[in-house]
Amino acid sequence: MDPGWPGRLVIERHAESGAWIVLAIHAAVRGRFDGGTRMRHYATLAEAVTDAKRLAEAMTDKWAVHRIPCGGAKAVLMVPREPLPAAARQSLLRAYGELIADWRGAFTTGGDIGVGPDDLDVVAEAAGGPWVYGGNRRVIGAGDSGVITAEGLASAMRATAARLTGRPDLAGLRVAVQGAGKVGGHLAGLLLNAGAHVTVADERPEAAAALEGAGAVPPAEILGAECDILAPCATGGVLNAAAIARLRCRAVVGGANNQLATHDDARRLAGAGVLFAPDFLVNAGGAMADLGMTELGWSRQEALRRVRALGHTLDQVYRQAETDGVTPWEAARERARLFLEESRRARP
Repeated sequence: MDPGWPGRLVIERHAESGAWIVLAIHAAVRGRFDGGTRMRHYATLAEAVTDAKRLAEAMTDKWAVHRIPCGGAKAVLMVPREPLPAAARQSLLRAYGELIADWRGAFTTGGDIGVGPDDLDVVAEAAGGPWVYGGNRRVIGAGDSGVITAEGLASAMRATAARLTGRPDLAGLRVAVQGAGKVGGHLAGLLLNAGAHVTVADERPEAAAALEGAGAVPPAEILGAECDILAPCATGGVLNAAAIARLRCRAVVGGANNQLATHDDARRLAGAGVLFAPDFLVNAGGAMADLGMTELGWSRQEALRRVRALGHTLDQVYRQAETDGVTPWEAARERARLFLEESRRARP
């Protein structure tokens, strides 16, 4: 256990499936914390806990950088390497839903890697209250978070294009998208419709090939693709020292969480002349819309307006980074820290 971890950890063993449930709560703001749920295999429980903690910290930054009064959390369902039998998977999801119910609305969640709408229906039924969004049976939140997250990324790319070319226009821009899933696939479609030249890579060749108008390359080649903007939209930790040395892009604007392998990699990117849009800022669209519509009283129109204005926040961060002589990642984290300090001072 890390004595420096500022939040809470809930770790439960689910005997029937052989899985572990890890809930990492990095911070609570006004008694609330929110973050998605992912299901995947990890080599050790320690790896699952580390991932959950990093993701929860990023969620705190995500809410705070957009001045949304909520703390960050993340749930990881660590499953065996072999696919779970249907009954065991359902049992695990119900057990997790019962854990959510214990928090009586303090913790709200949606899907992430490995957790889809059908899974969320099971979790929501076991949780009981309106604390799970993204399922099929009860429309809670904004719907398909991938679509809205992609809208926010497109806004961030326009702000980045203005930095690179002097105009906030995606037409003619060369973009390499890593991952053609629910975020990357939608993003590629938006970019193609806007006249960008798109290259895509995915571990599932059929997913990349299905994007009509985009070029496809093997996954091992996408980070080294020559382009204006690289968009990591798969797993995190892809931008390490070795990968950064291979980059042939001018900027990175992607939907994956925790794209940097370490915090030092933000400065490595700057040293390589690559403009990095902080991932926790630019990939917040789906989460913002869901939380805003379920907890903050936003209409769908208001949620979309805020997501489509995400590029404005990014531009403010770019400007602050220039003024302070720091990386955009550092400027964004400082913006988040200041909001958290304001929230603590305002606490009754």
